[in-house]
Amino acid sequence: PSPPSPALAAPRARKAAPKGDFNKLKRTRGKIADTAWKTDDASDEILTCLGVTSRAVWLAAVWFLPVLLSPFAISIGSFRANVWYKLVAMALAKSGAAFIKWGQWAAVRPDMFPLRLCSVLSQLHSDAPRHPWAHTVSTLEAVLGKDPFEYFDAIDKEAIASGSIAQVHVAYLEGHKVAVK
Repeated sequence: PSPPSPALAAPRARKAAPKGDFNKLKRTRGKIADTAWKTDDASDEILTCLGVTSRAVWLAAVWFLPVLLSPFAISIGSFRANVWYKLVAMALAKSGAAFIKWGQWAAVRPDMFPLRLCSVLSQLHSDAPRHPWAHTVSTLEAVLGKDPFEYFDAIDKEAIASGSIAQVHVAYLEGHKVAVK
C-alpha cells in the first residue's frame, strides 16, 4: 500500500516545552540559530557569493531593456501603453516569484497604477510562467523522499494551472484522480 499523502498525514506530536526559565530557553535557541548560520567552510561562502552575483546579473539582464527604454515611456504615452508596459510585465514574469506577486498585486490596484498597466499585469494572474517538468520531478522527489512514480500511479506532465509560487498537475493515487501542487 502507498503511504498517505504528506498533506493528509497525521500531525506529529509536539514535544513538551522544557520546564524552567523561559529566558534561558530563548537564549539557548538564539545560540543554536546563531551557530546554524556560521560556517567554517569557505566554499559555502564562495557558492553563496556566486549565487547572489549570478542572480544580480540575471536581474540586470532582465530589467536592462525596460530601464533603458523608460525615458521613451515617460515622454511618449503610446509607446508606454503599447510597448513598455508589456516589457515590464515580461520582466516581472522572468524575475521570479516575488516579482510576479508584486505584479499580481499591482494589477488589482487601478487606484495606484494606470489602468492599461493593470490590464497588462493582470495576465500574471492567469499566465504565470511554468517551470520545466524536470523541476517538478526533482521537487516531488525531495518532498516525498523517493521517485514520485513509485508513489503515484501516473502524473500528467502538463500543468493544469500555474501561479507565482507553484503549479498544479493531475495525478492518480491508488486509482483516484488527485491534484499535485
